[in-house]
Amino acid sequence: MRKKRTGRVLSVILSLIVLLILISFLVFIVIPQLFVSIQTLAGNLEGYIESLEEFAVQWNISQYIDFENLREISEDVLRQAMNYVTTNIESIANTTVSIGRTLLNWVLGFILSIYLLMAKDRIRTGFRYIVKSLVPDRYYPRTVDFLKKADAILVRYIVYSLIDAGIIGVVNAVFMGIMRMPYTGLVSMAVAVSNLIPTFGPVVGALIGAVILVLVRPVDALIFLIFTL
Repeated sequence: MRKKRTGRVLSVILSLIVLLILISFLVFIVIPQLFVSIQTLAGNLEGYIESLEEFAVQWNISQYIDFENLREISEDVLRQAMNYVTTNIESIANTTVSIGRTLLNWVLGFILSIYLLMAKDRIRTGFRYIVKSLVPDRYYPRTVDFLKKADAILVRYIVYSLIDAGIIGVVNAVFMGIMRMPYTGLVSMAVAVSNLIPTFGPVVGALIGAVILVLVRPVDALIFLIFTL
């Protein structure tokens, strides 16, 4: 646009709208689906173990798996989770208060971000003056060049890591939907988030998905691992 300020205002507004859409998508669609998936997984755990036992008998590998111990572990995990909730009501209430404070900080940060984005050029100019006053003149050009490169590398790393995680999560969800696998949202979110971890992230996501799917239908877990690989 010819008027730089008008372009800046519209850019800030569009950026904030996109951010609000993403937050709304997470809060109202993704997170509730994740809770439902976890609740369903916990409620049907006994049935999943029985299905796994039948599969093991069909493939003659039941002698290598201690299903009684697996049942005891699953029951113990559920029991400890229930005990934690009942014995830590006060702690949960304090956490709720903490979440409220955090939400207030997010609101204040959201408002502050508008001012920072609008004053971006002035902040950049002020930072340039600070560097110039601290660094000798002969090192100033190289220092500025180094900072620009560091900034570009950091921005690209964050942006492309998020894009990569998003692509992986969407592709995983599409594949699981086509194959009619259960817990598509839960597994795809785990895979997407774990892909933000360098090097070992994809392995962690694959293991989480495989562990969830092997309880429902082991064949799905095998197909999922092959697809992930």
